[in-house]
Formats: sequence, C-alpha cells, structure tokens
Amino acid sequence: MKAKNNKLGFTLIEMVIVMTVIAVLSAGISGFIMSAMDTWVFVKARESALASGRGAIERVVREIRRIKQPNTITTAEASECGFLDIDSAIVDFKQEGTNLMRNNDILATGLYSPNGLVFYYYDSNMAITTIKQDMRYIKVHISLFKGTQGVTLEDGARIRNT
Repeated sequence: MKAKNNKLGFTLIEMVIVMTVIAVLSAGISGFIMSAMDTWVFVKARESALASGRGAIERVVREIRRIKQPNTITTAEASECGFLDIDSAIVDFKQEGTNLMRNNDILATGLYSPNGLVFYYYDSNMAITTIKQDMRYIKVHISLFKGTQGVTLEDGARIRNT
C-alpha cells in the first residue's frame, strides 16, 4: 500500500519568490506615490504664493486708483507709496522685512527682501518721473515666496486728474 503524500503549505523557494515580487511592486508603486505627493506639494505651494500675491496686488492697485490727485501723494519712493485717498484717508504701502504693510496692517507675508515690493512712477507720457505733481500712473511689482515657490506679479493704475 502506498502512502498518500498530502502537501500542505508552500515551499521556502515559493515564499521567497512571492516576497521578492511584492517588494519589487511596492518599490514601483511607492516611487509613483512619492512623485505624485511631491507634485502636489509643489502645486499647492505655488497656488498659495499666487493667491497671496494676487490678493495683495489687487488691494494695492485698487487703492492707488483712489488717490485723490497727484499732489496728494505724500511718499513716492521705490519701496513705499503714501497718499491721501478720495475720502481724505491716509494710505501708506511699504515693505517691512518680508511683510507688505498697509499703514500698520500686514497685507501679505513672504516678500523677497529687499525688492519684494517696488513702485514705479510715470508721467502722462509714460516716462519715469520723481515729480509728484507729474505722476499719472503707478506700477506695482510684488515678488514673494511660499515654501520653495516664488511668484512675481505686476500691475498698475492711473491716478485721477480731478
């Protein structure tokens, strides 16, 4: 009579082969997941920097449009712009460290230092001027960073001629 040979389980070689295949698949999948996560972090940092920059530059330009007249500009420097608006309120934009300030309030953080905020002043012929009464257009340049991402935005506004 012949004995039955019931094999239950796996051999050592089969287990090693399965573990090797799983390790190779895991390495490939984890590389893909890490790449996707790095891309997500990159995009989120860029999106955050862009949103912060857009909000800040829109506010600055909106307020520049409210300058009462060119002769109500009190400060016209490359890194600071101060004026009286149409409600005769004092408005002053400047860079302090890495912060964009409106009077004593922080509008944005993460500006490059120096030159994260730059104002350019133009006359009616679009030539750069330092004479406040001749200023008709102000261009704003904002450069900021969030994490590893940096953005630079530019916009400008005409001054009222009333």
